[in-house]
Amino acid sequence: MDPHPPAAVEGRTPERRPAPGAVRPRERGAWGILLVPYAMGMLATWPPRDLPGAAVGLLLVFALFIAQAALLPWLSGEQARARAREAAGWSLLVVAAAIVLACRVGLRPLGPVGAAAAALLSLHLLARSERGRRDVWAQWSGAAGLSLSGALAVVTQDPAELRLAWLVWGLAALYFTAGISLVRSCIAARAAQSPLRRARGVRGAVAWHAGAAFLYAAGAGAGLLPWSVPVTFLPALARLGWYLRKPRLDLSPRQLGWREVLLSMVFAAGALGFPLLP
Repeated sequence: MDPHPPAAVEGRTPERRPAPGAVRPRERGAWGILLVPYAMGMLATWPPRDLPGAAVGLLLVFALFIAQAALLPWLSGEQARARAREAAGWSLLVVAAAIVLACRVGLRPLGPVGAAAAALLSLHLLARSERGRRDVWAQWSGAAGLSLSGALAVVTQDPAELRLAWLVWGLAALYFTAGISLVRSCIAARAAQSPLRRARGVRGAVAWHAGAAFLYAAGAGAGLLPWSVPVTFLPALARLGWYLRKPRLDLSPRQLGWREVLLSMVFAAGALGFPLLP
């Protein structure tokens, strides 16, 4: 699930399409949204209890990520036969890894995570099937789906901790959807001609960040989350304030994506507080 589908940039030479059988997700931000929640899940259950299981889980999310990247051009009719073969190959790897993981941790903890992943993947593919359009629902469903890697990491280490698995997923999904709203705002602000339109463009990002900050703080106050979570969200709030001062940043979407990945790594460190909860 790629929440940041590549878009053509006017005036730039289009990139050469990859040869059939060589589809790979190219968005750095999408890789970050896949791997950072997985790291959060591992940190939340620190120290690791099943490293082979963690490796199989990582292989599963990696293969699923590549498989959906091959499915998208197949659904849009581009090099359909070659893409179908590649999607089938990666899907077989997904099934094999899922079987191995089910034998290690059981179907009961994997079932809810798998059902949520199937639902979000279907929504994402539906929103992206029309020529890879950059739709907000495609981006949000992609971020929420990729963030499920954090829930999977938790159940590979402790199958009984389903509540913690959903907490990690919720934290990551909320963080990354807020980040996506900000990146979209900054890209839109670069094209806006008036200060009023630029201000309207960042309202959604402000609302997402305010809501996330409130939920993180409320969860920590209720004892559901460690205080390290809202603390590590502070750099993201500082970044929001900086962007609000300079909404028309001279940054490319790729540069914005890299900044978001680095900040998400800081936020992921907040999961270290989970093992210290009473």
